[in-house]
Amino acid sequence: AGAAASTSLATLVGCALMVRALWRKGLLPRRWPRVTSLESLRPLSEYAGPLSIVIGCRVLCLASMALAAAPLGTTALAAYQVLINLLSLFGLFGEPLGQTAQATLPPLLEKGSTRAARGDFLSLLSVGLVVAVLAGGAAALTAYYGGPLFSLDPAVLAAVRSNAPVLMLVVSALVIAYAVDGAVLAARDFRFLILSSLAGLLLQLPMLVLVVRTFGGGHASLASTRGLAAVFLTLAVRLLSLDSFCLVRLLRSSGPYSVREGN
Repeated sequence: AGAAASTSLATLVGCALMVRALWRKGLLPRRWPRVTSLESLRPLSEYAGPLSIVIGCRVLCLASMALAAAPLGTTALAAYQVLINLLSLFGLFGEPLGQTAQATLPPLLEKGSTRAARGDFLSLLSVGLVVAVLAGGAAALTAYYGGPLFSLDPAVLAAVRSNAPVLMLVVSALVIAYAVDGAVLAARDFRFLILSSLAGLLLQLPMLVLVVRTFGGGHASLASTRGLAAVFLTLAVRLLSLDSFCLVRLLRSSGPYSVREGN
């Protein structure tokens, strides 16, 4: 209860600080906007609708991973909680990349400056690769050496340490995913984003079922090491597949970031 309360309080304080920053910059309306028709909500729904589906797929992905980790035993489940929190922490280093893509690329695409947009996206992707390696390495080191910050159980610590390399891979893939998703949103390719999110979920779920059938109810030590690694590898496969498909879609000759004559 205390942890939940602290998280809620931190979220409210962060939100209040962001609202204050927007108010000081004059970016908030002086009066509450009135909704005169459903048509006035269309610009918002164009983003909110697709993003709701994408976020829903991500929530189902994480919930499915937790369900898959539960049959692996208490040690594996405890190690899963440590690893998923480290993933959430270090994966957030990729969020500024997605926000930068959404802020800088749309004006270029709207003007038809595809050459500049492509150059900026590739530069952002290069930065993302560096950030991915650093964030993934930091996550792996924290899992290997910082386990006692989360648990003092020797079996849990061993499971967390053994999965440090897999955590590095997943964090790196997640950081790149932030940049790629931001570029897809900047191009307003919502249909592809929805379809790819659904496809990624449908790809991951059968793999998680296979993990449970293979390692569930078996030897506790094996389940907390190889079984848990397999759970996180399903996420790595999902992220890397989506990253690859999105990059092909964005950079192909007829894609939104393809260089055309005069642009």
